[in-house]
Amino acid sequence: LSEFSSVLAPFTAGAFGTGVAQSDAAIGPLALLARQDGSFLVSGGSNRGQLYLFDQDGGDVLNPVASLDEPLFDLAYDKAGQLWATTGGGQLWQLDATDFHVVARHGDGLTQALALDPGSGKFYVSSGDGVEIFDPVTLRFTHFSNYRVDDLQFSPAGELWGTSWPHRGDVVKFDNKGQPSAMLRLGTQVDSIAFGQAG
Repeated sequence: LSEFSSVLAPFTAGAFGTGVAQSDAAIGPLALLARQDGSFLVSGGSNRGQLYLFDQDGGDVLNPVASLDEPLFDLAYDKAGQLWATTGGGQLWQLDATDFHVVARHGDGLTQALALDPGSGKFYVSSGDGVEIFDPVTLRFTHFSNYRVDDLQFSPAGELWGTSWPHRGDVVKFDNKGQPSAMLRLGTQVDSIAFGQAG
C-alpha cells in the first residue's frame, strides 16, 4: 500500500521498496538513483549515509550495501559513469560505482541538490550561497546563481529548474545567467521535482 492518503488522478501510487532504516529524525529514504541495469540505489539509515540496493521490482531490503560517515542527500552519475553524491552542507563526493567507497571529496558548503546538465556534462550543485557549477573533468567549481534551492532538475528541453529554499513552495526555472523565474507558486512546502516522459 502507498503511504500517501490521496493521489491526484490520473496517477496511482503504491509501495516500491521497504526496509530502509529510519534516521533519528524519522526520515527514511533520501537519495534515489535509477541505475542503467534497472536497479535503484537509495540512501537512508540512522545517519542517512547507508546505501541500499533495490532491483527493478523493488521489495524489502535486509541490509545496506555500504555505510558511509556522512549523510547522502542526492546521487547522480556523470557522463563517464562515475558516481557522485552531495552530503547536505559538506563536500561533493565521488564514490566508487561498484563498492561505493569514497574516491574523492571536493569543495565545501554544498547542500543537497545535484543535477547533471546532459549537454555540457557539468553538475549543478546547491550550496549555502545558491547554485554552483562543478566540472567533473577539471574538478573546478564556478558560481552560477545566488538563488538558494532545495532541489534541481534539468527538463527534457535542457532547462534547469529548481525548488525554492528556505521558503519552500516555489518552482523556478533558471536562465543561462542564473536568474530564476517563478513557474509555480504552491500553497504547500515542496522539496523535490522530477521530469517524467516527454509530455
